[in-house]
Amino acid sequence: CVSQGGNIGVSILGFAERRGVGLSRYISCGETTDVQVEDYIEWFGHDPKTKVIIAYIEGVSDGRRFLEKVRRVAPHKPVIALKSGKSEKAAKAIGSHIGAVAGSHEIYRAAFRQAGIITVDDLPELFDVATAFLTQPLPRGNRVGIYTAGGSWGVVATDACVANGLNVVDLPREVIEEID
Repeated sequence: CVSQGGNIGVSILGFAERRGVGLSRYISCGETTDVQVEDYIEWFGHDPKTKVIIAYIEGVSDGRRFLEKVRRVAPHKPVIALKSGKSEKAAKAIGSHIGAVAGSHEIYRAAFRQAGIITVDDLPELFDVATAFLTQPLPRGNRVGIYTAGGSWGVVATDACVANGLNVVDLPREVIEEID
């Protein structure tokens, strides 16, 4: 875990303990000068004890450098990030907190996606996604079949899958009959 916020970092440690999720390493980098958040992500990428990289990110100083480093890591280890500063007020607060320019949340989200970073919206989701990567096998492709107890959840799941670039397939009639 790498965190640009000390208090958030401590919360991550507590949350991990309550959830029973072990952290092989934890770094709170705060207001960085020479070593940036992407340097820590790169280091975790080479660390054999680290299986999944989680990060709390407020801002980056060199977007191109950040993307280059993380792009080399993400194909080999999942990188999951909670990026703060979605609203204009929060972005201003980041500026006063660490002196960084938070930038447009939409631009960050698009850049993170290009780099292979999985973005989440809150701490529970950060741990849910990290736990899924730690405990479940990686899918071999982007095809998804949906099985639910009710039609509405199937519609919600379909929207979520399509929004995330997954191909929702129609299950063969024989499979549906067997499940029924």
